[in-house]
Amino acid sequence: EESWDIVLSDYETSSLDVASAAEILEHGCQDIPFIVLSDKHWIKPFTSLIKKGVSDFVDKDDLANLTHTIKRELQCSQLRREISRNEQEVRRLANFDSLTDLPNRRLFLDRLSHGLKLAKRKNSSLFVLFVDLDKFKSVNDNLGHQAGDLLLCEAAKRLRGCIRDADTAARLGGD
Repeated sequence: EESWDIVLSDYETSSLDVASAAEILEHGCQDIPFIVLSDKHWIKPFTSLIKKGVSDFVDKDDLANLTHTIKRELQCSQLRREISRNEQEVRRLANFDSLTDLPNRRLFLDRLSHGLKLAKRKNSSLFVLFVDLDKFKSVNDNLGHQAGDLLLCEAAKRLRGCIRDADTAARLGGD
């Protein structure tokens, strides 16, 4: 249950065999580098272990290479986590309004399409409510865009508080 930075295992003397440890990592800790120390004659069976999540192998006769391997694997792990965070952020930006964090037009249209298909399949109704903030332009013009942004964020917060989890409040653009 603890957070590990790296796993280093001796292929021959580990109380938890390498294949079992690799399986544990494969099912929830893919970003943790797993380095195995081994003798040269044990290198062949490692192809299957790489598929399970072992990052690299270091020959016991070449331990000078161990520090370099650990540094490289930790850097690679950090880069993979950063790439994953960036990909999640790109997905969020593609589907949610950056100001209000409500679903944007793209995600709204996808959910609307899904809702229409579901309503047709169940022979039921689907309701869409369009909300327009009256005189929103005058808020921006007289009080500034920062005040307009605060108004939009507060309206989004209130809308989210009034709907069920299965419903969607979205910002299609403007107000």
